[in-house]
Amino acid sequence: MFCVSHLCPVLLSENGFIDNSHDAELMKQSSWQQKVAQGRANGLAKAFNLKRKSFDPDTIPNTLYKVIAGAFKLKDNANERVDYLRLKGIESKRTAGKPVFSFDLSTV
Repeated sequence: MFCVSHLCPVLLSENGFIDNSHDAELMKQSSWQQKVAQGRANGLAKAFNLKRKSFDPDTIPNTLYKVIAGAFKLKDNANERVDYLRLKGIESKRTAGKPVFSFDLSTV
């Protein structure tokens, strides 16, 4: 549905077609999703003449910072660290595969 009234601005963003196998595969990629999201944000900012605001996470209430306490090649070593942290009263879990969080600290 589109807003056919002149009472509100409308922006239609078409970013691929789910019934196109190439597009459908792209839509599964987080890098593609990020590019589309950034493109949409840039387009909205340009369309509505929005100015970029500075971002300081320390000023946001209820911000939660997560810290990864190690990366191990051996599952036993990872389990040992989880057990140690839990003994110290620190909530912890073991995950496999890609890191849960990654940060580019060069921009901080």
